[in-house]
Amino acid sequence: EYFLEKGMQPARMLETHPSAFTLSLEQNIQPTLEYLDEELRLPNAREEVQRNPAILGTNLEYNLRPTARYLLDKGYDLQDLRARHLSASLNARIRPRCEYMEKEGLAHAPTLGSLTTSSDVTFCKTHALNLSDFQEFCSSRGQQLKFSADFDRWVKTGRHPESAP
Repeated sequence: EYFLEKGMQPARMLETHPSAFTLSLEQNIQPTLEYLDEELRLPNAREEVQRNPAILGTNLEYNLRPTARYLLDKGYDLQDLRARHLSASLNARIRPRCEYMEKEGLAHAPTLGSLTTSSDVTFCKTHALNLSDFQEFCSSRGQQLKFSADFDRWVKTGRHPESAP
């Protein structure tokens, strides 16, 4: 009913991502859609959610907001952001890729698609990067980023990272 009120097509969403309908309306669906639509002002937010309903299950405070903030701070245009870009892991995919390109002295920014949705093999081929070196960098840097994110969450919530959602 909520999706219909928002002018969305729940049947289509049910086909592509049925687990979205097990999420809490108050804790997941409404806050995420409001963030994308009203706060972030993502163009066509409702259509984006219909195309990628999995975004409704992404933690707003620890995933969506930090990822959007990071991408916008890196100079990516809000008009180009899509739900699939925001669903990518900031600390396991986006940040290591940006940092590795900076480390390698590559001045050009990758496209959002390359940065967020391509495989490591495709990403490295596209940007003429050594895959083994990149994977080694990601392994060491990924652990540091995960620890940092877990620590920040622990400080903010008071919950030990292993017990956090």
